[in-house]
Amino acid sequence: MTPFRFYPRPALLALFFASTLLPSIAFPQDPLPDAPLPAFRSAVVIMPPKRIDKTEWALLSADAAIRTLDVYSTHYALSQANTRELLLPNAIAHHVPAMAAYSAGTVALDWWVARRLEARGHRTMAHVLTAVDLANDAPWAIHNLFLSPAQDAQPTFLLKSFH
Repeated sequence: MTPFRFYPRPALLALFFASTLLPSIAFPQDPLPDAPLPAFRSAVVIMPPKRIDKTEWALLSADAAIRTLDVYSTHYALSQANTRELLLPNAIAHHVPAMAAYSAGTVALDWWVARRLEARGHRTMAHVLTAVDLANDAPWAIHNLFLSPAQDAQPTFLLKSFH
């Protein structure tokens, strides 16, 4: 059984277009009056930028500290036998300055997004965004410190679930 397909007939299309265009042709409206001019010259009001509050600076500082710990713990865990990084490519994971630049770029992006959100009045959203990033990275940075050298032949991934 073939599905039902609707093929609009030309007469129905003509009726549809006529019903939508006819009122605008038959009953033309007067043009809109000119808008009043503002009393001042510039319509753009420049507001001073809002500053990032102390809570956001504390969250960003904690995020930078956790990301620094993540760089150290990943380097430490990779130096152990039978461990390898699960998510990051080897070009970043095995190169400490590249991983530090990656982490610094992430913190800088968090700062920029928080600054833009707070300038638009979304302070709570900026706090939540930074806290989620902090909570996402902290367990793995701490977990990597406690990996012991594996005794078996299977490689241990740096990012594994807590079972």
